[in-house]
Amino acid sequence: MRLKNKRHFIHDGKEPFWEAFEEFLIETFDDDPTIHKLVINGDGAAWITACREYFKDRAFFGLDRFHVEREIRNLFRNHPRYPPMIKALDAFDGQKLLTE
Repeated sequence: MRLKNKRHFIHDGKEPFWEAFEEFLIETFDDDPTIHKLVINGDGAAWITACREYFKDRAFFGLDRFHVEREIRNLFRNHPRYPPMIKALDAFDGQKLLTE
């Protein structure tokens, strides 16, 4: 899986991060904040979960796959069901992951 037309946002620190990011979305993707919803993935750090405060109901935050897998590994690495759990995660099979 690859992203199409991938863009990078670099914050220069002149204005609050989420304001600058929203401006980037509007300018780069013709984003309309009154219509479009955002899905923001990250590691759960305070600075990124702050998106919920800024965007309110216009955004959804979730742990990204790397950090989900890391947490599963930390919790279940020595459990006999760990390999099937990772296989289910890799297959995007949430139901199987939850039942393992």
